[in-house]
Amino acid sequence: PKAPANSQLSKTTISAPVSSSKARLIDFNLAGVGDKHIDLYWALWSLNFNLKTDAFCQRFLDVYGRDRIETERFRTIAAIEVFG
Repeated sequence: PKAPANSQLSKTTISAPVSSSKARLIDFNLAGVGDKHIDLYWALWSLNFNLKTDAFCQRFLDVYGRDRIETERFRTIAAIEVFG
């Protein structure tokens, strides 16, 4: 299937419930524009950076479906994103 255009997703944000007074938001601004692995890389990076734990990354991968992901591509994407 064709990926949605950026304009369809640019205002898409969801909130995730948490047990603190801080709001948690997931912004899909550029999601779906390119390779899904780039989106997944940044989702995992953001979860780890903002929540300071790998636990949510592992849960995210479980729910998304590990069989749908080529995790070996993340190392290449990381290098491209850093130097790109």
